[in-house]
Amino acid sequence: MSGLLASLPAPLPGRSGWPWNVETDPATYSHRSQWPRISIVTPSFNQGAFVEETIRSVLLQNYPDLQYIVIDGGSTDGTVNILEKYSPWIDYWVSERDRGQSHAINKGLARCDGEWFNWINSDDCLLPGGLAAVGQASQTSLILCAGEVIGGDLHSSRPAGRTKVGPTLEETIVNHYICQQGLFVRTDTVRAVGGVREDLHYVMDLDLLTRLLLRHGLGAVAEVPDEVAFYRWHDQAKGSTVPDRFIEEERGVFQEMGRALGLSPQLLQRVGGSVPAAACMPDLSRLDPSRLSRLLARKFWWNGPVERAWRLRDFSMFKREVRYFLQAFPDENVPRVAKLRRISRVPIIFLRMLSLFRAR
Repeated sequence: MSGLLASLPAPLPGRSGWPWNVETDPATYSHRSQWPRISIVTPSFNQGAFVEETIRSVLLQNYPDLQYIVIDGGSTDGTVNILEKYSPWIDYWVSERDRGQSHAINKGLARCDGEWFNWINSDDCLLPGGLAAVGQASQTSLILCAGEVIGGDLHSSRPAGRTKVGPTLEETIVNHYICQQGLFVRTDTVRAVGGVREDLHYVMDLDLLTRLLLRHGLGAVAEVPDEVAFYRWHDQAKGSTVPDRFIEEERGVFQEMGRALGLSPQLLQRVGGSVPAAACMPDLSRLDPSRLSRLLARKFWWNGPVERAWRLRDFSMFKREVRYFLQAFPDENVPRVAKLRRISRVPIIFLRMLSLFRAR
């Protein structure tokens, strides 16, 4: 049984291994007569150095029921030539100006007809056999969390884990760890929550997962043991060039949520962030406001103003923030909190003397 490798354009000179002259063996799929249809969207803009590798990694899955869509934002770096080169094997592609990555994902989603959906960015890849692992996973779940690897290239990549599901919904959302490339979701559930938010450009995956979990709960998630995708870390990646914007958008998402739940203004002041109001606030009835408050306070207040004041040796601010924090959360008993609570009781003059002694 032959796959697409023999039909696709020859690999670039000097390129070998996956996905250049290696493919997923089509016999991988021979033990089943039917496989769930999977739709993959690749949002793209001026990633000509990587996009061919991305395309080949999707096509050379040799997955029996694949829909592949590429939405390019009007690249000027040779990407269009690559798309034309692979056009016979791509179900739909377009290169035209858009409103950013989230808009491109939604444009692709509108054309998807598969049971499962994910987007693979134009500098990332699927791993050999990745879609086979997804296709044979639990078909009763709504969200599949598969593993991924990370690195500058496939040959030097290392395991990155998978999207973490915590013991509670609040912990999963606040202390999130999302491996988006390995996160596959039923297409109809993504559409039901409106796709990805186009006013978000950095944490649209966090927002999407949050809205899915708020609607369906943690029971909707199943874990796929395999590593199925590769996240490329490079100098031009968003995470490398504008990490502060990820944090600002994340704060904004929690700010919206906190306001809708009526959380303490004092806490929300420390959460910070500013994001335009969502078109439709999701149902937040699954959330425990008290638990959410504590988690947000630890993440954005204790690990924010309190820790920052301590590092800067601004002891007046440190004592003030600890006092306000403990007034809001008097029974907080995390070890780090207990330690700094004791330190905060020391007079400022002695804290300054201790700081000078340590500086020597």
